[in-house]
Amino acid sequence: MSAPVNPPPPPRGISLYNRFRRWLILSVASSDRRSGSVASKFRLRRWQLIKEVLALRGTETVLDVGGTDKSWWFVDWGGPVTRCNLSKNAASKGLRVVGDGRSLPFRDRQFDVTFSNSVIEHINTVEGQTLFARELERTGRRFFLQTPNKWFPIEPHYLFPCFQFLPVPVQRWLHTHFHIGTFRKWDPFGTIRLMSRRELRRLFPTARILPERLGPFVKSWYVVSAEDGPEPGRWPEGKGL
Repeated sequence: MSAPVNPPPPPRGISLYNRFRRWLILSVASSDRRSGSVASKFRLRRWQLIKEVLALRGTETVLDVGGTDKSWWFVDWGGPVTRCNLSKNAASKGLRVVGDGRSLPFRDRQFDVTFSNSVIEHINTVEGQTLFARELERTGRRFFLQTPNKWFPIEPHYLFPCFQFLPVPVQRWLHTHFHIGTFRKWDPFGTIRLMSRRELRRLFPTARILPERLGPFVKSWYVVSAEDGPEPGRWPEGKGL
């Protein structure tokens, strides 16, 4: 029997790109709270703001729509946390419920706080995003939603300049031919629909919309509804982190 033949190494340019891609994911994009990435530091800062703007005591009942165990949210929380995902395997801690964010299996105002971080943009229709927004408001006495800004120059999932403005067939071709951003080329392709402030205002007409800034750019939007948070002037909509 002949010895197995190892595949030839990738061309130097591809090898360098793959190393750069791994570095970019680990140092910039990783949301794991243990990674020390730029994204994880943003999330820590975001978490401090969430606790203050919602006047959280740490014992409230929480619904985390789309949440996992890896991020900062509710790691040491003293109250009950329910994580709702399309798959039960998405989280291993707390009460896990399988459900669709567009039709949550909970009563009106069942939770003190409903929470969603970087989920709504993965619903690729206006109708679906509208349903998601209504359900987040319906099930919580207060809510917090974060989503990347459509007009930020780097698409945050693909880490590719202006990827969100490319025609969908071009996005699909890039996705299926290259390991790009946080995706491998064999990962299922699904259109990500980033949102602008104007679109969020239509979905949440009475909420506060706060910018999270990276230099001169608005990186993400926070949508906040709080019954007993800081006075309205404390977080004017023109100010960011």
